[in-house]
Amino acid sequence: MRHLSADVERIERSSLGPARFRDAPYVVMLSGLPGVGKSTVCRELCRRLGAAVVESDAVRWALFPRPTFDAQESAYVFQVVHSVMARMLRRGVPVIMDATNVLERHREAVYEIAEGCGAPLHVLRIAAPAKVVKRRLESRGAARGGHDYPVARWDIYRRMRESAEPIGRDHHLIDTSGDYDAALERFVETIENATTRLERKR
Repeated sequence: MRHLSADVERIERSSLGPARFRDAPYVVMLSGLPGVGKSTVCRELCRRLGAAVVESDAVRWALFPRPTFDAQESAYVFQVVHSVMARMLRRGVPVIMDATNVLERHREAVYEIAEGCGAPLHVLRIAAPAKVVKRRLESRGAARGGHDYPVARWDIYRRMRESAEPIGRDHHLIDTSGDYDAALERFVETIENATTRLERKR
């Protein structure tokens, strides 16, 4: 039997890392298909911004060592994710949410959290051409020493690509198939400038 409050506290402790408290905490929501490079971008954003990271996959594995990925499990995972995000924001911790977020109804839950906590929302869509994603998945499969992994992940990628919906809010875009450092730095500067302006008003 799961206990939501205990799970939320445990995940919050493990997600804080070296996060910096801010007078005007914010949400960075990542959106992108598997294999486009979200986790790599997320690590770099965390380093540059000093924000906490709440990663849906990491939360799932922490809560369910043998995950089933069924609807009930996923609903609970995101209940914990959203609760952790809200708690951090109320404490003054900026949050990066690392999840695919390809459906608008899933993103709407994050919009509501940001609005409910009075936190600015910065949405970053991460993309890469399909051929680049396929090559990356094949490389990961080779690194794991198996042949089933890239096939399975490619099938998941294609299914999610077919169901992906346009983002209903203003957002930034980074294509990870080339050198994206300048684009990432512009995104970071946008966040820092907006945060500094808000903090000066408080």
